[in-house]
Amino acid sequence: QTGRSRHACAVDTQLMPPLQHTAHRPSSTKSCRGRRTNRCGNLRFCLGRQRAHTTFEITFDGGARTIHHRDCSGAHAILWDTSPPSGCSPVRLAEVSVAIPGIRNSVLAETWGGKAVIILLHLAAPLKTSFRVTGDNLGVVRFCAGTCRFADPQICEVLAGDLAHLALCQLDVQWHAVARAW
Repeated sequence: QTGRSRHACAVDTQLMPPLQHTAHRPSSTKSCRGRRTNRCGNLRFCLGRQRAHTTFEITFDGGARTIHHRDCSGAHAILWDTSPPSGCSPVRLAEVSVAIPGIRNSVLAETWGGKAVIILLHLAAPLKTSFRVTGDNLGVVRFCAGTCRFADPQICEVLAGDLAHLALCQLDVQWHAVARAW
C-alpha cells in the first residue's frame, strides 16, 4: 500500500537515461540532428548550470479497463526537459507508473496520475522551482490547482495530504488541462 490511501497500488519510479547513471561528468556524447550534445550521467550536473534556461514539463494520464475479465486501473507521469538544444526533441528525464489492480475507476486512475506528478515534482524540485503540468482530466487538474473539490472522499484522500505538503515547498506549478485525443 502506498501513502495513506486505502487502494492497493504499485508505484514505480524510473529515471531515464541519461539520469540512471551516477557519474558526475558527461558520460558520452551523441549526435542530435548534426549537433553534438553532452549526454550527462547526473541530473544536477546536466541541468544545474542551465537552470534559468531549462524548462520542465510534466505530463500525466490515467485509465481504467477490463483485461481478460479482470478490472484494472493505472496512471503514468513523465518529467520532460522541453528546452533541449535547437532541433532536438524534448528529453524524457524521469517517469512514475502506478498500477491499481482489481479496480476499474478512471477518475481514481487520473487522481493517482496527479499523485505521480507530485512525486516527480519532489524529485526535480532541487533543480527547478517552476513547472508546467499537463493532464487531460479537467476535474483532477482543477483539484490539483486548488480551484475545485471532489465530492468523493476516497478520491480526495489520494491527493489532499500531498497537495498540502506541495504548497509548503513554494514551487511555481502551473496546471493545464488539454482536450483528450481519441
